[in-house]
Amino acid sequence: MLLQLPQLRIAQFALITGLSFIFIGCILTGKYYENRLLPETYIENINVSGKTKNEAVALLQEKHPNSDRFIGPEEKFSIVVDTIEVQESARSLGLRYNYEAIATNIFEKNQNSGIFRRAIQAFRATRSDYKIEPEYTADSMRILVEGIAEKVDIQG
Repeated sequence: MLLQLPQLRIAQFALITGLSFIFIGCILTGKYYENRLLPETYIENINVSGKTKNEAVALLQEKHPNSDRFIGPEEKFSIVVDTIEVQESARSLGLRYNYEAIATNIFEKNQNSGIFRRAIQAFRATRSDYKIEPEYTADSMRILVEGIAEKVDIQG
């Protein structure tokens, strides 16, 4: 029966079928990346493309050079104020890498779009490199200040 249809009907059918496949492909791709990082996503040269947030965190913990999450735990930092010098290790200052925070940040940045936009981003992805910045807490700064205060003779 299809062969008896006029050429225009065949062209319309082919066009509608092709557009349907594209539409369905976009929906499936957008849904796939709804809970995953987009293609070509790297954190500290570790490929986390297509990973869920939890998979990306686990991969970073496994492959990042400072996988104990502390910045060179035995490395000493020297802080010099005038003539006062205090040395503390990264571990004692609590300087660490927060893998979950970076994965969450990238995940949320990439996921703030609709299903079709996400599909287009996935199809047009170019390499995105992210760096992990160390974090510190108020306690770590307290330790640092106490170390300086011990060496300062405050005269009243």
